[in-house]
Amino acid sequence: METHTVLIRFKQKIFFAHPKNYSLLLAFAWTVVIAVSLLTSITVHRQEIVTLALNVARAYIDKDILYRNWNAFHGGIYVPADKGVSPNPYLPATVLERDIITPSGRHLTLVNPAYMTRQLYELAQMEHKIAGRITSLRPLRPENKADAWETAALQDFEKSRQEVSSIVTEDGLRYLRLIRPLITEESCLHCHAQQGYQTGDIRGGISIRLPMEIFEPVMF
Repeated sequence: METHTVLIRFKQKIFFAHPKNYSLLLAFAWTVVIAVSLLTSITVHRQEIVTLALNVARAYIDKDILYRNWNAFHGGIYVPADKGVSPNPYLPATVLERDIITPSGRHLTLVNPAYMTRQLYELAQMEHKIAGRITSLRPLRPENKADAWETAALQDFEKSRQEVSSIVTEDGLRYLRLIRPLITEESCLHCHAQQGYQTGDIRGGISIRLPMEIFEPVMF
């Protein structure tokens, strides 16, 4: 047994001592090192791309919430009832003067924060492929009803979570989805008091979807 072990070790020494075999082993080792390094770089790069996409999505939502707050603070804004802006049929009857006529005869209609946000997101989607919307489990407008992903996120908000995001694949394309809660404020009750909401309640979320091809056109 001892002789057999000595023989194996002797053969191993001969194998490693042969220049050709040594070169092959060295090449294999370097290949492994390069492969591991490449995989690590790809992983880090992917995470950097996701972080960049998250920052862009958060910036969009921060801007949109700022616009909404400005609109809500003023109780809505009046715009001409033309160029794609028709009177909002989902405003409750308690909202007075939805439509007014100026002394010169112009028809103006009231645009509340949710209606304004929807108009902005529709414009953004046409120009930049960025989809966003206001959503809720109990929406005034049926089209704003939360989908499965948004529903799970809105339920998480009830557990004090402040943001939900993930990379999803839809119709063969990758998207970053991000949503934040919309908290009921005094100015919101102008339209939503009839639903039973009170100040501080979570009444929905502001959701955005970014195509990852904007950030990763080459690698993925």
